Amino acid sequence: MGHADEFSHPGQGLLLNPGEYTVKIVPASGGEGREEKVNIEAGKVVVVRAQ
Repeated sequence: MGHADEFSHPGQGLLLNPGEYTVKIVPASGGEGREEKVNIEAGKVVVVRAQ
């Protein structure tokens, strides 16, 4: 759906339909990424942080 450069500012976001999604974060330098299940509810904001 997008890559990190598209979401490099806290004010940026992605509008999705309600449902469950898998977010995958992979370092630009390669290596092991991580996945997180995210449940989007109508009218709510969900923040996924890369750690």
